[in-house]
Amino acid sequence: MLPPYKLRYPKDLFSDLYRYISPWDIEKLSTEILINSSSNKHCPQTLANWKLITKSVNQIKSIEDQLYFNSPVKDVRFELFRISQLQFPEQVNTPNNQIIRFYNLYKSPLLRKEIEKALSINLEKLYTIALLIQGFFIEKPRLDTSNIADIEHITSIEISRFIEQFSTDIHNIRKLCSKDIYTIDYKYQFHFN
Repeated sequence: MLPPYKLRYPKDLFSDLYRYISPWDIEKLSTEILINSSSNKHCPQTLANWKLITKSVNQIKSIEDQLYFNSPVKDVRFELFRISQLQFPEQVNTPNNQIIRFYNLYKSPLLRKEIEKALSINLEKLYTIALLIQGFFIEKPRLDTSNIADIEHITSIEISRFIEQFSTDIHNIRKLCSKDIYTIDYKYQFHFN
């Protein structure tokens, strides 16, 4: 369910079920916004408006349906592959087990040394900053580093270095998002776990 802190719901929505938009629909909408929005134009509309967000999600679904029904290949398996590729990643638990797995992998002294040499930051700080930023985005859509530096033993310089190392600009994000947005991996469900 979408975080309620900014959304303005119509008063006649009486149930959480009616306020639900699946995470894969939010991801598709976000991807379309990233690819197709103009970074230098102001848009007076906001996705905090429930009517606009549901209309946008439904328009994307409508376009996908039209593409499928107008496609020369009428094969229900195509639709099943597409749905699994969209929904499987969102229907698993949070990636806590992966975080622990990678932490254990990176504990190798040789790998730890290479990470510290490349990033000028030790593994514990790297993980702390990564989890901090991940937690920050749960509540807010935009990163504000002004009050992050209150964590013990982590400096604002280390946070800035982390962000610089692992961030990219909007143009590269658009390229990455548009690269494989509509490709279907027919072996996806076999490689998922």
